[in-house]
Amino acid sequence: MPGPEQSTARLTIEPLQPEHAEELHAALADPAVHRYIVTSGPWTLPAVRARLERVAAGPPAGSGDVWLNFAVRRAARLVGRLESTVHGQLAEIAYLFDPAVSGRGYATEAVQWLLGHLHEAHGVTEVWATTDPGNDASIRVLGRTGFTRVDEVHPDVGSYDEGDLVFRRQLG
Repeated sequence: MPGPEQSTARLTIEPLQPEHAEELHAALADPAVHRYIVTSGPWTLPAVRARLERVAAGPPAGSGDVWLNFAVRRAARLVGRLESTVHGQLAEIAYLFDPAVSGRGYATEAVQWLLGHLHEAHGVTEVWATTDPGNDASIRVLGRTGFTRVDEVHPDVGSYDEGDLVFRRQLG
């Protein structure tokens, strides 16, 4: 069951639900959003709705994982999404934001919130992220939020694609 919405100085963060499909589709329809995502698939409204329904169903039974997915709003407008898979005290994160709001610090602010949430609400002490080497915007967000580039990928990180850059951050 989704928790209540949260907020930062400029953003509202709420649990991502299938009801967000139309807004999410519209906010992230720009092909630039998916340029660096190998497994992105088609970005049609039915595909987005199906993905959100899978996400809402949760991780496979017996995996021990926790899936966290959030819609990010600036005022009433959905501008992005955050996600994390928690494996005990380790988590991996990902995020997508509307290129129309790029350069305003929203992704950095939202990722900072997510890191705090992971530590405080879920006891996470180690966070991993991966990105395509050409995704300069994502690399900047990771740098601004305290991640350090590392040469290896943790075996529990499932979002790694061959050739990705790998980043790690300790919490707490």
